[in-house]
Amino acid sequence: MVSDCLASTTKVSGIEAAKRFSVMVEQHLDSLEPRNSVIVSQRQYEQWAAGFVFEAMRDQRYGQSFCNRFGIKDIVLYHARDLAWADDYIRKNYIR
Repeated sequence: MVSDCLASTTKVSGIEAAKRFSVMVEQHLDSLEPRNSVIVSQRQYEQWAAGFVFEAMRDQRYGQSFCNRFGIKDIVLYHARDLAWADDYIRKNYIR
């Protein structure tokens, strides 16, 4: 009986904690710059991409390097692990 009560309390607490975390993440993402607030020209992009090899040698991810170079606050891109996905994302959201 007591263990059932404790289990249900733990579940509610877990759900509440998840909701709070979700709200915190939303607030954090809302506080970041809108994705399209920074525009990078094709030429700037190509110059950066040509030098990315050196960034990769210093253990930086593709999106991480792009964000650092252009002063972009985009948590999704910054932490992306897939180079092809990050490149596509950059082209869709930042290159004009």
